[in-house]
Parts: sequence; C-alpha cells; structure tokens
Amino acid sequence: MRPQDYTRMGVIIRHLSALLHAVEARTKVLITLSDGKPDDYNGYRGEYGIEDTRQALIEAKQNGIHPFCITIDTEARD
Repeated sequence: MRPQDYTRMGVIIRHLSALLHAVEARTKVLITLSDGKPDDYNGYRGEYGIEDTRQALIEAKQNGIHPFCITIDTEARD
C-alpha cells in the first residue's frame, strides 16, 4: 500500500460524521485508514491540513462519535 493523490481529511471526516449522526445507534465508530498526511491542493497542506483534521475529529467526538485512525507509514516516527 502506498499514498496516492490527495486527501482533505477534515471534509471526509465531517461528511461521514454527519451520516453517522443520522443513524440511531448506542455506539458510533468512525475508523479512518490513512497515510497520516492530510494534504491537498490550494493550501490544504502541513499545519493547516493537520489542524483542520484535528478540529473535524473534535467535532465528531462532540457528536457522540468515536473516531479511530489507523495510519500506515513506513517512515513514521511513532
């Protein structure tokens, strides 16, 4: 598996959180499989992409969703 193209993770997390929010369930889990790099064109890079993703995860938690991320990166430090 290798990274390909670009991903605005915050947008995806918000969209899926809205779909989960509409579901009647005691436990709602959002699992993301990622290379851990929320980058895209037009300035959605580095710190901005990371902070937008972090904020989307905070919003998901506030809506009763339990987000988990599985990161696949052979060069990651931790």
